Amino acid sequence: MKKLSLVLGITALMSGGIWSKPSPSTVKDGTPLVLTTKEKMVSGEIPEGTKIKYKVERDVLDAQGRVLIAAGANAYGKVIKSEGSGFFGRSGALNISVDNVDAADGSLIPLRAIRDETANDQETAVIVGGVLLSVFFVFMEGDDITINQGTMITAFVDRDSPVASPGAAKVSAAELKIPRTLVITSPTADSTVQKEDKMVVQTTLTPDDSEAVARLYLDGKLVKAQRGGVSRIEWDPRPYEKFTQEGNHTLEAEVTGAQGILVRSNPVKFLLKD
Repeated sequence: MKKLSLVLGITALMSGGIWSKPSPSTVKDGTPLVLTTKEKMVSGEIPEGTKIKYKVERDVLDAQGRVLIAAGANAYGKVIKSEGSGFFGRSGALNISVDNVDAADGSLIPLRAIRDETANDQETAVIVGGVLLSVFFVFMEGDDITINQGTMITAFVDRDSPVASPGAAKVSAAELKIPRTLVITSPTADSTVQKEDKMVVQTTLTPDDSEAVARLYLDGKLVKAQRGGVSRIEWDPRPYEKFTQEGNHTLEAEVTGAQGILVRSNPVKFLLKD
C-alpha cells in the first residue's frame, strides 16, 4: 500500500505539480526583434560567407508574459556581399543577412529583414546596402562601409514558429493587457514637409517607457531606429533619394518596450516637397 501511494504521489507531481511541462506557444509571423551586432565589419575586409552573430536586446513574450525569445540570446546571419571601395568613385558594398534566432526552448526561429513581406529563398532576410542599411550608414562615393559593434538592427520573425517550452513569465497576462498607445503628433496629417530640412517626428507613448526602442517607417520601409527618447525622432530624408521623391508619403512609428511589448501608431500621410 505504501508503494502504491508513493507512485500515485509522483504521478500527481509530474502531471500537474512542480514537474509539469510548460504548455507550448507560438511566435507570430512579423514579430519584430531588436538586435545588435557583436563585431565590427568593414566592406572589402570581411569575407563573403562569413557567419555573423547578433545579440537580442529585448525579450519577446507571449500573451501570458512567458519568454519566447530571451534578451541576450544569439541571432545568426552571414555576409552576402563584401566589396571594398575602388577607383573612379566606386563605393564599397556590404550586404548582410539575418537568418534565424535561438528561441527559449533551444529551437531556431527563421528571420527576415522586412516587416510585411516574406522573402523567397534567395532573398531571405537580406539587408540590402543602400536601402535598409542606409538606416545606419550614409554611403559616400569612394568610401568603404563600416558596421560597428553594437549597431542596432531590426529583424522580423519570418513565419509563425512554435516554441515547445517557453521561459518563465516576466510579466502577468493582466499587465500585458494594459492599454498602450503610440501617436504621431508631428508631422500632422496632410501637412507639408520640406525635403531639405531634417524631419522631427514627435510621438506620444502611453504609458511612457524610457528604455523603449522606436522604429520609423516611410511607405513601409524602415528609415530610422532609435533607443530611448522615443518622443522625439530626428530623421534626415536627403540621403534617401531612392524612395523620398517629391509627393505624398505615409509615415508610421513602432515601439518595442523593455518587456518586449510592441505598440504601433496609426499611419500619417504628408506631402514632401523639394
